[in-house]
Amino acid sequence: MAAIAHDVASLTINGVDGLFNFPDEIRSLPVPKSTSIIDIRAAAKEAAAQFNARTKAVDACEVPSQEIGEYVDEEELFNMPQLLIEMAEGLMVSPPRFGPPESDWPLEVLEDNNLWNFDEKKG
Repeated sequence: MAAIAHDVASLTINGVDGLFNFPDEIRSLPVPKSTSIIDIRAAAKEAAAQFNARTKAVDACEVPSQEIGEYVDEEELFNMPQLLIEMAEGLMVSPPRFGPPESDWPLEVLEDNNLWNFDEKKG
């Protein structure tokens, strides 16, 4: 409720350029009669009461959750036993082998281009 009251004060003082907690609610906020502190407080109090009433109305419309104690077998629902078996089978498969480098360069050039070959001095 303090956040919506802040929005009323910010709207009164800064106009639409203010920083708001609920920017979508600006058009529905009550406007104070003047810029006096008493009028701003009254409008903020009215906005908080309206916001509180709307929140209670939304809470009353909530759909009841599942009954407490109802068991949902997530392993059955998501086929988890099969997933774990497939993961274990994946560990038993050998990884794919790497083939020769796919390049247009001749093999002699690729072998000669070794950065870690310190045996030969190239001139």
